[in-house]
Amino acid sequence: MLRNMGRYLIYGFLIAAALVLITTMANATTSSGPFAYIANFGDGTLSVINTQTNTVTTTIPLAVGGPVAVNPAGTLVYVANGGPSGSDNLSVLNATTNTVTATIVLDGNPAGVAVSPDGSKVYVSNGNNVSVIDTATNLVTANIPMGIGPGDLVVSPDGSKIYVTDYNSTSDQLTMNPIYNGTVEVIDAATNTVTSIITVGKWPMGIAISPDGTKVYSTNYEDGTISVIDTATNTVTATMQNPYGSWAIAVNPTGTRVYATSDYNISVIDAATNTIIANVYDQSLPQGLAVTPDGSKIYATNWENNTVTVIDAATNTVTATITVGNFPRTSGQFIVPAPAMSKSVSTPTSSAASTAKPSPFIGAGAIGAIIIGAMLFMLVKRKRD
Repeated sequence: MLRNMGRYLIYGFLIAAALVLITTMANATTSSGPFAYIANFGDGTLSVINTQTNTVTTTIPLAVGGPVAVNPAGTLVYVANGGPSGSDNLSVLNATTNTVTATIVLDGNPAGVAVSPDGSKVYVSNGNNVSVIDTATNLVTANIPMGIGPGDLVVSPDGSKIYVTDYNSTSDQLTMNPIYNGTVEVIDAATNTVTSIITVGKWPMGIAISPDGTKVYSTNYEDGTISVIDTATNTVTATMQNPYGSWAIAVNPTGTRVYATSDYNISVIDAATNTIIANVYDQSLPQGLAVTPDGSKIYATNWENNTVTVIDAATNTVTATITVGNFPRTSGQFIVPAPAMSKSVSTPTSSAASTAKPSPFIGAGAIGAIIIGAMLFMLVKRKRD
């Protein structure tokens, strides 16, 4: 009898282990990231979206709400605030508690923000310069002079270069109309100096870099083009037409696809041939853009109707539309999915810290599952005998 009981307990352990595994997997599916962070310029909030469930898990109050970047570890979120209120600063958020832990004052209205690959520095374009922030101290350590109107920016995968779009606008002396002499400026991260200025299309808006760091893409809104830059030579090697103007741009993790927004459209581009292979219709002025870390989804913010469009990268079709705050930000990096991590769902109005809860079958609950499993096996065995 004791020998049989031991055998039943072993079987019970196996049944319980399966229960624990299944429940743990289900818990991970519903409560883990990656998360998309959308700054809503109109109401000064930050919407946090769980990209597995496509639901807003919390809404965080901010000063204004502007371009967003997330550190590589997925633990900190940087939101650049600027606008009519004059609150030109950078909010630092703890991604686990969804609370602001620091506020860094800037010299001008921020237009773009990016984090270095090692997470040690944050770069913010503001005024006529790019500010360099030490993430260990949250202090501005340098201000790099730029042209007139630095905008979006991106850091190379090895952290050695920063690429910044710049309107470089001037005025026609006779008509006083603006002339957009668009450029991309290259900053050496070691010396914090501009080492190259590359002429692109008129009024460059968004910028992205390939995962291997060999190509930089600049969207040029005024002339409806996308410039492709060879980073080895700092020269434009191709110029693609993107109808109706170009706003934001993003590259998938393998570097094979490039996505660019324009009025009521998201272009899907083959990176090998620099040709548009698909167009995804979006009815509400898509302007912000990002790709999830696994490359399976594209998220686009819609300025006109306060939503986020979710696109399946395999089929190039819209699979969901998520309502967020007013006027999701239209310049810089709008949505930045962080690496996968555990985060519980909190109510939109709550500012309390949220921590993930373990599966109820883990710990003491597992013991109960083992006993139940053993009893079930004994009953089945007895019936069969």
